[in-house]
Amino acid sequence: MNKQRRKLIEQASQLIYEAKSLYDVANGKVEEANAFIQEAKDEEQASFDNLPEGLQGSSRGAEMEEWVDNLQEIEDYLDNFLQNGLVDLEEADRCLDNLI
Repeated sequence: MNKQRRKLIEQASQLIYEAKSLYDVANGKVEEANAFIQEAKDEEQASFDNLPEGLQGSSRGAEMEEWVDNLQEIEDYLDNFLQNGLVDLEEADRCLDNLI
């Protein structure tokens, strides 16, 4: 590989490094947001659980259950991001490192 192409690969590697740094910041923000979502979901679930049975079966109870389900779905997406968000970027970086 000539110098010009090696330079391009080194520039790509630097950009990936910078992206990983930005990811670390984003990851922290997502963790914080996820904690807020989980707290809201847990509190809504507790409120639902404390309703009398008759109210749990009402439209209000159904609405509360829907909120809990929606918050759980958001939490699942955020957890997935936190677990897998960098997988492809790290693999690309590893491959580039092998070339340099």
